Amino acid sequence: MNERKELSTNHELKSKLKDCTDRLGDAIYRLIIARDLTVIEAMVVRDSVDYTIEQKVMQQAIDNLKFKKI
Repeated sequence: MNERKELSTNHELKSKLKDCTDRLGDAIYRLIIARDLTVIEAMVVRDSVDYTIEQKVMQQAIDNLKFKKI
């Protein structure tokens, strides 16, 4: 009887450990996805800033050319 109880407890502990491991794995997976999305968002922002800077530089060059013609 005592051995059955021990086996049952071991089975319960293994089941709980597997559940915790699965939940930890899911949490790690969600963190990886969040990190990847953050990197993608940073790249988009950087590209947007680069594009805005390029536009301003081009506009300034155009303005300088207009000024020289006058």
